[in-house]
Amino acid sequence: MLYHSPPTATIIQARVDTADPHETSDMQAILDYLKNTGEKLDTEIAAATGLSLSNVRNGVTDLHARGAIMVCKSIRYQDGKEIDGILCRISGYIPQAAPGRKPKSHAPAKSNNDTPD
Repeated sequence: MLYHSPPTATIIQARVDTADPHETSDMQAILDYLKNTGEKLDTEIAAATGLSLSNVRNGVTDLHARGAIMVCKSIRYQDGKEIDGILCRISGYIPQAAPGRKPKSHAPAKSNNDTPD
């Protein structure tokens, strides 16, 4: 049976493998932000962390190569204008369920074939 490392192990590895201290702090800021907020666009990460968009994209690329985060290309439209972005989330991280009522499971519907003739 295979066991995968928790995201914290990947975060520690991201800290150790980088030679440039600025790059390490940028990547750690990205990881911390994603862990606290969930799935976000690269532009949202840049705005919230104060990093430039190019630094965020470089950091996201490095973190994705290490398996710390999952990314996908996202095309959105705002006022009829196409906006390309990178959607990012922590790899293997499942957030806790939101508080409040949960939907009830419904019993399977009976089919008409189940009625006696």
